[in-house]
Amino acid sequence: QANPYGCLGLTENVHRSNGMVSLHARTHSCSAAPAEIVVSPEIVKLGLFGVWHSLGSTPTSSAGKGKKSLDGNKKIVCADYGFQTYRGNAYHRVLISGTNYVAQTSSLNESRLGCNAN
Repeated sequence: QANPYGCLGLTENVHRSNGMVSLHARTHSCSAAPAEIVVSPEIVKLGLFGVWHSLGSTPTSSAGKGKKSLDGNKKIVCADYGFQTYRGNAYHRVLISGTNYVAQTSSLNESRLGCNAN
C-alpha cells in the first residue's frame, strides 16, 4: 500500500569503499516528515549452488528528528580472496498517523567485486 506522503525507497548497487564492501539505501521524496523513517540495508553474497547468503543488515531510524528522507549504510570487511558476487536489499518503513507503511527494494545490478582488484 502506498503511503500518503509519497515516500519512495531506493537501494544502490553494492560497491567497494576503503577496504569495505558497502551498500547505501534511502527513503526519500516524502512530502512531509513522517513520525519515523526506518531504513535497513542488507548485503547478500552469492554462495555455492546459487544460494544467496545474508551478511547482515544495519537499521537506521529518524524517530523524533522531523526528517523527510533518511539514508542508511551497511559495510562489511572486504575479504581478500578472489572475486565475490554481491547484491543489496533494503527494508523501508515509515510511520504516518499511527500506521506503518512498509516496502522492500533491491539493487538494480549484482556487483562482482575483488578486494585487491583494481
